Amino acid sequence: MIYLWVAFAGSLGALSRFAIARWSVALGLTGFPYATLVVNFTGSLLIGFLAVALDQKWNVTDSFKVALITGGLGGFTTFSAFSMEVIHMFLQGELLKSVSYVFSTMIFCLLACAFGVYLAKQIV
Repeated sequence: MIYLWVAFAGSLGALSRFAIARWSVALGLTGFPYATLVVNFTGSLLIGFLAVALDQKWNVTDSFKVALITGGLGGFTTFSAFSMEVIHMFLQGELLKSVSYVFSTMIFCLLACAFGVYLAKQIV
């Protein structure tokens, strides 16, 4: 049964990621992978928060934790897309853009995860 919950949560995560990508295009945010940056930032914040909240503060089953983090956040975050986008920019000769994308993603996502941990410890 856990496999079904992981698959269900993963599909919700993937649909959420898709919706954010469509939304960014509709807003004209092209030329830089803003949607992927937003998704990775948000996913990093959520995983930091949920890792603490689910393990230390909230009384939930291990199956729920796995479904939410592995399924939901695994389907939502797009690190593989990030990697492909960096390589694509690099191969297109956009070295400065690819390097700025790598560093901004790493810095913001690590800070978001740390902030998620901090938030969980403060409010949960």
